[in-house]
Amino acid sequence: MKKIAKFLIVLGMMGQLSSCDYLDIVPDERAQESDTWKTEGAVRGYLYSCYGYLPANRTFGNSYWLAEELTAVTKELFTTFKYGYYSPVSLGFTSNTWSTIWNGIHQCYMFQESLKQVSNEYVTDEMKKQYLAESNFLIAYYHFLSLRSYGPTCIIDKLYDPKLDVEEFPERSSYDEVVEFINRKLDEAFPDLATTYSGKDFGRATQVAVYALKSRLYLYAASPLFNGNSEMYADFKSKKDGRHLIAQEYSEDKWRKSAEISLAKLVRLSTIVSRIPSIWSLGLICRFTLFTVESSCSSPLAGRYSA
Repeated sequence: MKKIAKFLIVLGMMGQLSSCDYLDIVPDERAQESDTWKTEGAVRGYLYSCYGYLPANRTFGNSYWLAEELTAVTKELFTTFKYGYYSPVSLGFTSNTWSTIWNGIHQCYMFQESLKQVSNEYVTDEMKKQYLAESNFLIAYYHFLSLRSYGPTCIIDKLYDPKLDVEEFPERSSYDEVVEFINRKLDEAFPDLATTYSGKDFGRATQVAVYALKSRLYLYAASPLFNGNSEMYADFKSKKDGRHLIAQEYSEDKWRKSAEISLAKLVRLSTIVSRIPSIWSLGLICRFTLFTVESSCSSPLAGRYSA
């Protein structure tokens, strides 16, 4: 009798299981890549995500303690300066720069590919040009950050499969080659960028930001650190073809070009920015404009860092 009862119980359970459909789960609605170009807001949000990789280098926890010689704080990142721990093997503030830069560049190229799929019903051709220009500016700016942090760096001029073997990615280009690549991307972006922004759009790439970045880019290129520095970089060569990655001969023309570019941008700024009393003020405007781009981690555009 007990065997029959057990059999009936098992049979009943099997019947219930066979009639249950809780295992036949219909997947929840999940965002697809195609969703990024289905609405105007989605496209703009995708563009803003490209800004989200700007490093927060100017954000320090309890930064008012940063310059103090004495502090009771020992675990904060900035204390590495006070204790003398900051070194090439323990960078701290720049340790997250490398991957962030390349993720940002990859995001920009992915956005550009998606932008090709956007219907004019949602985004006009004019807005597409502007969005493309902003992403090109960011590609240039991320390369500048890499150049500033690591010197000669890789030039990423297209969307690469992140699963590629390391050997298949481009090697380091020379310092001057990276400078020219950045300059080309800025020239490509410039015509379709807004002159300035205000309000909720403040912090987005503009023509004024291009002026500021070019001025700083060519100033760094003219610096003795990268202009004919054979003392420090005589052996800094490409592993593939042996070419020098930093110029070994000093060029006065680099200083001349830096001065000409900066002066031209300052003069051009005088026609854009009103109520500027002097060239000195224009120089401050250049520096401040680039600062707003670098610090846009505090802008609503960069939700990644505003959390």
